[in-house]
Amino acid sequence: MTTTDWLILAPILPLSPVLATWFLPWERWLPWSNVPKLVSGPYLFYGAFVAHWFKAPGWAVLVVFLCGFLVCVSGLKAYFEHRAKNIL
Repeated sequence: MTTTDWLILAPILPLSPVLATWFLPWERWLPWSNVPKLVSGPYLFYGAFVAHWFKAPGWAVLVVFLCGFLVCVSGLKAYFEHRAKNIL
């Protein structure tokens, strides 16, 4: 791996414990409702870029990209609903 590969991969490494344990029923240490969507959406977009960079299958890149898009839309919807509630 080149230095560029490591620089691209480094921001994704903190996600590895989440990916390794998300499906285990006794590992509910991450409250999904408290994860900030406006941060995790672009992080998933970056994850799609990393998957593409390391030549993952196209369907995997597309799944990660679509998850990032849906999380961004959900976060923006919640943000504007919260903002509208505070204005009124």
